[in-house]
Amino acid sequence: MASGVHQAMAPADHQQQEVGLVGCEIVSSVLGQLETTITPENDLEGGLPEGAKKELKKLRENLQEIRDVLADAEQRQGKEKRLRFWLKKLKNTCYDLEDVLDEWNIAVLKMQVLGADQNALIREKGKVCFMLPSSCICFNSLSVHGDIARKINDLSKIIDDINEEQKKFSLNKIGRIDEKIERVSVSIDDVSEICVREDKKRRLVEKLCESGVKTKHPHIISVVGTEGVGKTTLAQFAYNDNLVINYFDIRIWVRASDPFDELKIAKSIIKALKGEVFYIDKTGSLFQWISRSILGKKCLLVLDGMSAEDYQKWKPFYRCLKNGLPGSKILITTRKEVESNDVFQVEKLPTEGCLMFLRHLAFFDRSPEDWKKLENIGKKIVEKCNGFPFCVKIIGSLLRFKSTSEQWQKISESYIWELKELEEKDYFPFLFLSYSELPTMIKRCFSYCAIFPKDYNMSKDQLIKLWMAQGYLGFGEDEEMEIKGQKYFDYLLRLSFFDVFKKDHDGTILRYKMHDIVYEFAQFISKFESLTIEVNGLKDASSNAAHQEAHHLMLMAREGAPLAKSLCDVKKLRSLIILGRVTDLSLLCNDPLKLFDQQIPLRALDLSAKRQYANSVKEIPGEIGKLSHLRYLNLSLLNFKELPETLCELCALQTLELSWCTELKKLPQGIEKLINLRHIVNNGTSLEYMPKGIERLTCLQTLSEFFLGGGSGEACTLECLENLNHLRGSLSLKRLGNVKNVNEAKKAELKTKRNLLSLHLDFETEEKEKVNQEEEEILVALQPPSDIEGLEIRGYRGRDISLDWILPLEKLSMLNLHDCMKFENLPALGRLPSLESLSIWNMQSVKRVGNEFLGIKSGNASAIVFPKLASLKFVDMEKWDRMLIDVPEESIIMPCLRSLSFVHCPKLSKIPDRILQKTTLEELSINWCSILKQCYSQRSTGEERHKITSPIS
Repeated sequence: MASGVHQAMAPADHQQQEVGLVGCEIVSSVLGQLETTITPENDLEGGLPEGAKKELKKLRENLQEIRDVLADAEQRQGKEKRLRFWLKKLKNTCYDLEDVLDEWNIAVLKMQVLGADQNALIREKGKVCFMLPSSCICFNSLSVHGDIARKINDLSKIIDDINEEQKKFSLNKIGRIDEKIERVSVSIDDVSEICVREDKKRRLVEKLCESGVKTKHPHIISVVGTEGVGKTTLAQFAYNDNLVINYFDIRIWVRASDPFDELKIAKSIIKALKGEVFYIDKTGSLFQWISRSILGKKCLLVLDGMSAEDYQKWKPFYRCLKNGLPGSKILITTRKEVESNDVFQVEKLPTEGCLMFLRHLAFFDRSPEDWKKLENIGKKIVEKCNGFPFCVKIIGSLLRFKSTSEQWQKISESYIWELKELEEKDYFPFLFLSYSELPTMIKRCFSYCAIFPKDYNMSKDQLIKLWMAQGYLGFGEDEEMEIKGQKYFDYLLRLSFFDVFKKDHDGTILRYKMHDIVYEFAQFISKFESLTIEVNGLKDASSNAAHQEAHHLMLMAREGAPLAKSLCDVKKLRSLIILGRVTDLSLLCNDPLKLFDQQIPLRALDLSAKRQYANSVKEIPGEIGKLSHLRYLNLSLLNFKELPETLCELCALQTLELSWCTELKKLPQGIEKLINLRHIVNNGTSLEYMPKGIERLTCLQTLSEFFLGGGSGEACTLECLENLNHLRGSLSLKRLGNVKNVNEAKKAELKTKRNLLSLHLDFETEEKEKVNQEEEEILVALQPPSDIEGLEIRGYRGRDISLDWILPLEKLSMLNLHDCMKFENLPALGRLPSLESLSIWNMQSVKRVGNEFLGIKSGNASAIVFPKLASLKFVDMEKWDRMLIDVPEESIIMPCLRSLSFVHCPKLSKIPDRILQKTTLEELSINWCSILKQCYSQRSTGEERHKITSPIS
């Protein structure tokens, strides 16, 4: 057997470990990879030997035959154990095939790097003959060919045997699910509202807001019901009711951990109170802090998912909440009744309620006539839901994609309802139905999510990067894969496999999570492949036997815990994500260098720390360069000062996360070898410069911060940005004050970077006192793309900003101007049509702000200035003493203004009435502005105070 290829388990061996239901969606993935990997375009100096080419052809044919009967095999495995073992063997072999094909891709990338290096040497020396001998290339490529050919030959024979074996089962060809991803118009936010019992919600809100309770102790209310019946949904609707919001001074929602972890829950409460994590690790001190924080306040604490067995453990929380005002409440959601003052029992939905909910989900944007045609089948399906709203939600989300009676009938009569393996949970058949209907690659994307711990808050972008690292999005163009990842995620979201967890103030979704039931199902279908293991003290994670077979592993570590003494035994590991504090990589296993053995096919490695553990790992070993398959590397919040040059051997690397590595001074000089790199996320580092060669990373889509100056001849200039035309999202240019050449700025070609949404221009310089006379010209040369939405300019020493530069930015919605010390007048920003948020900071030369700021042209009395501005802030304007607005009454000024703020403007004496008396103004904030504060404070009796109605903070 060739090195790196593992013999798959033999089928029907009575001594084998029992396996659960097996899905072999990997077969289609491997077939697709075969078509795109070993091709004439990806040839390696002469190609594979003829024998290997024949094996490849035979391998494709066998896999195609197997794929045609897979659907039948997966359906029958519930009743035929031998089929289940056959599928397991097939799956293991396909994993090995993926690794071999990945080796080919990596070999191609290395040849591209070698070719690029030779071209660079030619350009540098000016000699065409300065090249490595072609015989060296041929020798290396032939060696690669021979190794890959042997592995393909071995695996082809195994697949041939597997194909012959499947013929004994008399499997039938069943049409595969259409791989097309349909779009649906139903909102993802409205699917749960209808299942809330309005009468129960009303009574729960009344009980929460009840003020007649005489006892000083917190009043305890429990919402009780079986899993999936809607306890959390009911509690959420009450928690977010306006009456509840207005009644309590403090509202805290905490997910009760399973098993109950006092320290974790106490920190969650403090995070809700304080807005950040509290780093004391003694529960007594935390409880004291909570008690002090709620002193004299009316508080609502929700403990969601409390186990009845853990009820006594939460009593310390009850005691520390006694400091709250009378009327404070504690709301518990739990499966079994616990000791409480009031109990709200949540029963199953009646059949009519379930049917109404199903109709709402499946026919959200369809005609009533369609429902009449399918109502009878819908009633049969609803009967299977047994009154569980969660089951209705899952099946209804699936039926939204089905429009014919034949499709509905097929679901009603599916074999899945009879599978004994799904009897463990009432809701598993519903989830498995939706899962089985997923297109092949989306199944892999969903099952991968089992690696995350329960209640994990997922980032959509992070998850898509991890899917891409595993090859689940194919191997096409970057933009194509990114779009595909977005579609896959949205598809799962609309099928209710994900729930929205957190939004920002604009309604943009920031985080997602999986419902407990969905998470249990993800673990069920990913049994032995994706594992999450909590490591406490000296517990050895590898003691879990299934760990040895895992492809994706997450370790949740307590501080100082040796994570896995035998982690290196996991030969097929593709993902390793560590949550918790790792102070030293030696804690990963007995010999940390073995973790970076090139035989481990890791695609994703996440060693990032939590923010409170930012002083953890201080050195990244050079052996990391042996992880040749690595595509995703997250080292955020670690404390190392530099990355080893060997990192540049990871030519397949797509994502490098370095955010808040505050000690990081420089990137490797050979970074240009990472030709497959798409994302360098480096917010909050201490980088001194960007190394030369970064301009060759033409696949780059993310480059958070670009540093100029320093590094002597090793540093690149702004000109290096010229060909990075795929950059998108946010880009920050640091130390622009070091740029001396206007032509260098022009060659950056920022205006051609059409996918950029946010730009930060920081003119800080290493020579603090020196003024660059060309700075105005440099700013002009750095013209942003016209579609930019966010812009910040900091430390600019020019006297103004040209209107020809700023006015083309018609989509600009956020603008911050900081420390522009030479400005005497503000630009005509009122003419920006989309501007919603404007902040002006530390303009030390500005003494007055007048009509020029509005940008009203003479004779244009009907102008609308700042038409969309909602937030306006002035900070640290020490010499500013006048704000004069003298325009015709017909002019409309800031019609959408909601928030107006003045901070440390000590000489400003008055706010113009045209701004102050806006009917839209909701918040007026005046801080460290002595004259303004005196004029407009609550105690003021002057006429200015009576001109405003909005509260002043």
